[in-house]
Amino acid sequence: METSSQWLKLIGKNMRLSEALTEEDNILHMLQYPEKRIELIVLVLENENEILDIVARCLDVKIDACKLSDVGDWTHGSFNLCVPIYVNWNGKTRVIFRIPLPYKIGEDLYPGNADEKIRCEAATYIHIRQYCPEVPIPLLFGFGLSTGIHFTPIESNSFFARLQRWFANRLRTLVGFPLPSPFVAGRRRTPPIGTGYLVLEYIEEGRMLSETFDSQIGDPSRRQNLFADLSRIMISLARVPQPRIGSFTIDNKGFVSLSNRPLTLQLQAQENEGIPTKIDRLRTYECTESYAMDLLACHDSRLLHQPNSMNDEMDGRRQMSAIGLMRSVLPQFIDSRTMRGPFFVTLTDLHPSNIFVNEKWQVQSLIDLEWACAHPAEMLRPPYWLTGEKLDRLKGANLDKFRNILDEFMAEFRQQEEQMLAILSEGVSPSRSALMEENWKRGSFWFFHALESPRGFYNLFKQHIMPRFSQDTDFPDISQYWIKDTRTIIRAKLEERKSYLEQLCSAASPLDSDSDGDASS
Repeated sequence: METSSQWLKLIGKNMRLSEALTEEDNILHMLQYPEKRIELIVLVLENENEILDIVARCLDVKIDACKLSDVGDWTHGSFNLCVPIYVNWNGKTRVIFRIPLPYKIGEDLYPGNADEKIRCEAATYIHIRQYCPEVPIPLLFGFGLSTGIHFTPIESNSFFARLQRWFANRLRTLVGFPLPSPFVAGRRRTPPIGTGYLVLEYIEEGRMLSETFDSQIGDPSRRQNLFADLSRIMISLARVPQPRIGSFTIDNKGFVSLSNRPLTLQLQAQENEGIPTKIDRLRTYECTESYAMDLLACHDSRLLHQPNSMNDEMDGRRQMSAIGLMRSVLPQFIDSRTMRGPFFVTLTDLHPSNIFVNEKWQVQSLIDLEWACAHPAEMLRPPYWLTGEKLDRLKGANLDKFRNILDEFMAEFRQQEEQMLAILSEGVSPSRSALMEENWKRGSFWFFHALESPRGFYNLFKQHIMPRFSQDTDFPDISQYWIKDTRTIIRAKLEERKSYLEQLCSAASPLDSDSDGDASS
């Protein structure tokens, strides 16, 4: 078959078969996304009135004050569908009705993943609003789960409900019990769209940083504004130490707690492809080492379960060796002083498309908080994208450029930390800037990025972990110690890859003439 003339249809583009055959991602799994995306759009359109009723209840307005926007105005993100709803309420003209994409987060294979994601994101909004009010985030107007439980702001409820909450909170305060969130739980029939939702403020001010990042990152003034605001945000989030590694979640009665597994996009993306992570939703960690070992186990699982995880025997053995060697050097990248805490809240998906800035690059708002976690001190670090390069391309001249801009970022971070602590009259030990600098010197920056990166794991290990221990360019083969009978496993995986490639070829077809504009090579 002439693979260069055959194409596969993905969301937003068509991919040449020749490219798909060499991709590390499971392209075969992605072929179902376009159809599922259309099904979700149709489902939303068919249930317009029910969606408008949900929004009206959250805002405490009549349903005729709400109007669904045109499909062309909807935003399809990597894990969410954002539907603007026109309203005339408190000076606002739009709000966002946001639903997770079930076909991207493993809902079919792991029922409850969508609700887990919504609970964690809603709890994060509530936590930040309560403990870090200076961090600019959209307002949360309400949310609901696939089970029919929905949460609305206390101020949108009846006078009796507000009075009842006031008395209950007074009583809880007197006896020293924790207070619930400022949302009231209720129950209605299961949402007609089959999944939960969030109703959020529509960000009118600013634009995504990604729209101007490449063209204006060279402007020192804009860069300083961005670095200063990002530093203040990171310091504010990390100011309150957390007792364990995990994610915030909210229970059915509206109480927020740090009791969910540390939910990152990598976990649900892996589960979405049928790759078990073996990290239970209620699993939290009180030790950095145990968390790191479970993340390494996720890489084991990917290698064993992803159909195209190995290109050939050498590739398979090198990946096995990399995982085994990362286990052996793990203690070198953990600080024994902070191994059992404190832990710090971080936004694990903070990138230029999730940051809204004004013309001067001052941060106006952060969006998409669903992957926020309380993480080890070793994962407190500056953004890797400060030069616009991908993580695994930070080598050679790109790495030198990153080091220079990192020095600039850290200088601003230290200055902002000193100013914020002086205003708050607080002393923080150890300082967050000192932790970040130590993580860079120790190599924890690279080690933990590798743990979080299924695609970049091997390259990050080879580029940044191996050279710390040996200058030998030959890759050490310890694959026989990764698992018993590696020869049989590799043989089976290569047969699986052969079947995977055959299925890709069968799914490919010549490009339709009316799809030329979407082609991407």
